[in-house]
Amino acid sequence: MAQLGLVARLLAPAVAAAAAGGALDLRPNALWWQDDLGGVYPLSVTGGAAELHGSAVERLTDLIGARYGVPVRTRWGNVASAVNSAANQIAVARPDLEPKARTAADRFLADPRLDGGVLRSGPAFRRRSCCLIYRAAGNRVAVCGDCVLTGTTGTPIA
Repeated sequence: MAQLGLVARLLAPAVAAAAAGGALDLRPNALWWQDDLGGVYPLSVTGGAAELHGSAVERLTDLIGARYGVPVRTRWGNVASAVNSAANQIAVARPDLEPKARTAADRFLADPRLDGGVLRSGPAFRRRSCCLIYRAAGNRVAVCGDCVLTGTTGTPIA
């Protein structure tokens, strides 16, 4: 869950910037954030071409796998979920930017590491991996809205 939260913190501004006609540089040397435990991580970024290869998202995702053994499919599924969630939040807050937010999200989702690059953003988005939060909660009902373990209605599959 920590990996999902951190990559969401990086990707949401990138999707928003793209929807507004800009771009953010996601390479590690273009980011500055303050490690403020218990609160929001203040983040500063520079303009540039937003892409996953060579990005802080990629490095963080690889580090979580190497250090904690989280499966690659789960880690990159979290990235896909974060991208779609960013587009969804933009669609709610700024319906006029929804098409551009979806286009920006789809550019990220085309990365083959994100479930083969076949996922597309939108309300029907369903990741092909599970973040396993239900296991920490001890209840199969505690699943994310885009979880592979839910049916098309969002109801947990028994």
